[in-house]
Amino acid sequence: MAEQGKINLNTASYEDLQHIGEIGDECARRIIEEREKRGGFQSMDELDEIGGFGREAVKNLKAQAHL
Repeated sequence: MAEQGKINLNTASYEDLQHIGEIGDECARRIIEEREKRGGFQSMDELDEIGGFGREAVKNLKAQAHL
């Protein structure tokens, strides 16, 4: 189900991901790599498992994105 105004982490482009606060080049790349490795995210909690993200970045992702 789409959520109004939120970015879908399973379909977002590299550029889309960079529009989320606290997400820079490296974090956007890691999200895409992890998404491809997993065949897509099943839960927002999987973001906690991606290395290199601070608490604030994960918090922003969860607030501004959906699956």
